[in-house]
Amino acid sequence: MGEGRMIPRICECCGNHFETPERGLRRGRGTYCGRTCSVGAANTAKWEKYHSTVNEWFWDKMDRSAGEDACWPWTGWVMQNRGGYGRIRWRGRYIGTHRMALMLAKGWPPVDAMMACHTCDNPICCNPGHLWWGTAAENMQDASAKGRMSSRAIVDSDRALEMREAGLSLKEIAAEFCVHLSSAGKAIKRGAALRARAGKGA
Repeated sequence: MGEGRMIPRICECCGNHFETPERGLRRGRGTYCGRTCSVGAANTAKWEKYHSTVNEWFWDKMDRSAGEDACWPWTGWVMQNRGGYGRIRWRGRYIGTHRMALMLAKGWPPVDAMMACHTCDNPICCNPGHLWWGTAAENMQDASAKGRMSSRAIVDSDRALEMREAGLSLKEIAAEFCVHLSSAGKAIKRGAALRARAGKGA
């Protein structure tokens, strides 16, 4: 009796209202509205555990001599073939230093698939005051509004892989980057290959 009854719930990650089967509640489910939020919450918990160790050395790797309001250039490794962004290897995968800076300053993104976007349009800058969380589509709209959009969309393979792992479909990822499904699929494969390579070198 009552096994199929739907119970209204509020997602503890995004705050959206949803319904879950009563039997799911008895099994400890019904906390999050979907996989994206459940993965995001899990990543947030992991981040709370590990961020203090990163915080100990990360800020010393950038030039903050120009002051609080200026760009803070990353002085470590920069991948020129990936748009000139700084990169570090963290927990077996590569991550943009601008993304790490925003995570350290403001916590894990509200939605795991969000990107760390620049207001200064300086890829090497890691000043959290110059960064904001946005979707890939919002980032591209910002680039277009500032007149720096190239004729060919570039998909960040690391972010595409993270979005896929967060539960987004290939169609959703392609729409976020404004590219064809095949381009999104290739980007995910590149991201997986880069991560595997990073793991072997760890």
